[in-house]
Amino acid sequence: MNDSEKTGSDLTNQHINLHEKSDENTNKSKTTTNEQSFGSSSEPLLSSYSSVFNNTTTNSDHSIITDQEQSVYLHANSDSSMSAPQVLKLDLPTKGLKIGHLNIQGIQNKLDQLSLMLNNSHNDIHILGLSETKLKDFHQDNYFCLDNYQLFRKDRVITRERTEQGGGIIVYVKNGIKVERRKDLEMNEIECVWVEVFPKNSHSFLVGTIYRHPNDGVQWNENFELLIENVLEKQKEIYLLGDFNRDLLNENIKRAWLEYIEPFSLKQQVTTPTRKTANSQTLIDHIYCNNEENISSIRVPEIGISDHFPIFLTRKTNCSSPKSSHYTISYRSFKNFSEEEFLNELQSAPWDVIKVFEDANDILDTWSAMFMEIVNRHLPLKQHRVKNMQQPKWLTPDIIEAIKARDRHKSLNDEAQYKLWRNRVTNLIKQSKKAQYTAIIQENDNNPASVWKLFKEIGINKKPKD
Repeated sequence: MNDSEKTGSDLTNQHINLHEKSDENTNKSKTTTNEQSFGSSSEPLLSSYSSVFNNTTTNSDHSIITDQEQSVYLHANSDSSMSAPQVLKLDLPTKGLKIGHLNIQGIQNKLDQLSLMLNNSHNDIHILGLSETKLKDFHQDNYFCLDNYQLFRKDRVITRERTEQGGGIIVYVKNGIKVERRKDLEMNEIECVWVEVFPKNSHSFLVGTIYRHPNDGVQWNENFELLIENVLEKQKEIYLLGDFNRDLLNENIKRAWLEYIEPFSLKQQVTTPTRKTANSQTLIDHIYCNNEENISSIRVPEIGISDHFPIFLTRKTNCSSPKSSHYTISYRSFKNFSEEEFLNELQSAPWDVIKVFEDANDILDTWSAMFMEIVNRHLPLKQHRVKNMQQPKWLTPDIIEAIKARDRHKSLNDEAQYKLWRNRVTNLIKQSKKAQYTAIIQENDNNPASVWKLFKEIGINKKPKD
């Protein structure tokens, strides 16, 4: 018997037993166990009882649900008010917008518990993202719709890097909240769902739910950088929640990962274990944001729906928008520059064409246009986002990329590539500093004070230590 057959069979037996108990207690009292469980009327019980034995049911979308699937559907959407105040109470703050994530480890057999948690009035959850839903194309959305919530879903996309089934994300957003799915921010190489929330009397903000497989490596990091850069370009308040499978209780992992994430101005908020076993405690479920001032609390309720604990942030209402802390700089890329090829093209350029002009301005404009065309081919002008404008002038994007490559190979214990990129970083920095200092000295040839200031900056005037 497979899992879905067990679910249908167990639920059927449950309804039969409840019906039999109701018959046995009829003569004792009208306030029976069934009435306590289902309310003063017997209609919900009869309705549920008859629905389980119907062969098919037609939902509002006119799709057909089998009896097996219907048992799961009824279980998930049944009235849970009887247990909501006591069961799965998360002790979240009463004020603010509650946004959470849970690695559900397969949603099909946990819908009933999920419904209890979401519809518990004490919890008042506004947005909940689930990772590792483990659904496939033939699982229709309406089977997983829960009362009072909108559903946004993305199953795992099979790629060259990710060939096994599993994964998948669902995001539940409470009815009444204006929200839009932002598929333009998603990519197949990263398991994620992004939504834009439009609160009343406040700026909209973005909420992402993400999952990283434990075996994902360098390629995932590169895709993640592209993803985050695309999101940051929208210049909105950002909340990113998910299972990153990076244990931040491990100091080495924490230091490397937080240094990696720092350039994006995203701050990690969770500080307590999110998964516990008999032998270990790990913090692998994270919350990132770019505006900490708008968060009033972070909670990690220790409940057992999954082997992960859910993580929640509470966002203040009527919050301010995040202050932009990034700037864009322009630079010439020397990444593929060949001095020999550049000089050869300069020598072979048809400079004689300027002789057809008599006006000096026309001659200068034509010569400048021809020269800059060659420069742009060999030294293309690029743009790069930086955290602030106080970074060293010699720190070019090429150096930043080289440092990232060096660190990646170091983390992979690839000694040969690590040494290669380590030396490349050193040489790039030397070349960049030399070019910068040479230019400053030439520009200030008649200004000794500026040259001396440069010497002080690089430490030439410092006394040697004994």
